[in-house]
Amino acid sequence: MTRGDFPPELLESLRALEEILPLQEDLETTMTRVANVSVRIVDGCDSAGVTILEGGEVRTPGASDQVAMELDRAQHESGLGPGLDAIGHARTFVVDDLQAEPRWPAFCASAVQRGMLSSMSLPLHIDGISGGLNLYSRSKNGFKDVATEPINL
Repeated sequence: MTRGDFPPELLESLRALEEILPLQEDLETTMTRVANVSVRIVDGCDSAGVTILEGGEVRTPGASDQVAMELDRAQHESGLGPGLDAIGHARTFVVDDLQAEPRWPAFCASAVQRGMLSSMSLPLHIDGISGGLNLYSRSKNGFKDVATEPINL
């Protein structure tokens, strides 16, 4: 995939992130900004969280809202979910219908209970830190038109 494959508005947003990221004082502020920008620029995204892997432990240092924080935490507590698989397998996981998804029953039930019907989790690498960007949508097939390449910042 080349730069020409991405919509100009996404490239512009990523360039803005490149300017913001080095200026942040702490990881939590930076990851919260990444989550908030994701909600603004990704079609279908209603909520977003960033999970990172540090010393064998996962945590969510930034989220766009409480729902994303709770959904990321549900994955951490159960040890199962698309976000964790995105990190572990270094690939994107898209769930078009969380009500019908059999792979992560506890996470899916938690997401549906909070009004989210689809998700997309992308591997994320920032300055040597592995993690994942977890996007949540209130619509089924919420991410059908979104590019699914890993993100390197």
